[in-house]
Amino acid sequence: MIGFTIPHRQINYAARWQLSQLAVVTAALIVAAVALPWLMRQIGMAGPNFLAMQLPVLLAGMLFGPLVGLTTGLLAPLVSQALSGLPPLAALALLIPELAAYGLVAGLAHHSLLLRPWVALLVAMIAGRAVLALAAALLAPAPVSVVMARAILAGWPGIFAQLLIIPPLVVACQGYLNRNDA
Repeated sequence: MIGFTIPHRQINYAARWQLSQLAVVTAALIVAAVALPWLMRQIGMAGPNFLAMQLPVLLAGMLFGPLVGLTTGLLAPLVSQALSGLPPLAALALLIPELAAYGLVAGLAHHSLLLRPWVALLVAMIAGRAVLALAAALLAPAPVSVVMARAILAGWPGIFAQLLIIPPLVVACQGYLNRNDA
């Protein structure tokens, strides 16, 4: 059973924290999901290639549960669009359900199913892409295969970076939160 359960106590900060604390954490993660793509654009790293908005959304779900992940995924693209005009309005219909699925499924996989961070991340990445395919089938003028090929081929650097960065970051953050929460 390699990689399916967390060997230490279950970490469910959302159940132990007050609503005001979760609201502050969610707002901070939304700010990070808005700021990170902006910073990436400033240094010439385009959003569709490095998937910078996905990083805080995935972390939100994995660290604080499905509700915080879902909320961050739903609101981050809307706040970003309102403040910066990006992502473009046409992309919001695909991006909002995709990011919401990332946050929700990352939280469910890591908190409810107790999957290890790297397994929960893979499950969330697959679910997010599946929701993107569904949204594309319903809403996009281009064929689903074109939308998915574009998302995967253009986003491979971001996918690779997420696989390298998120699992150790989740473990480190959980260690910090466990020390400070006890």
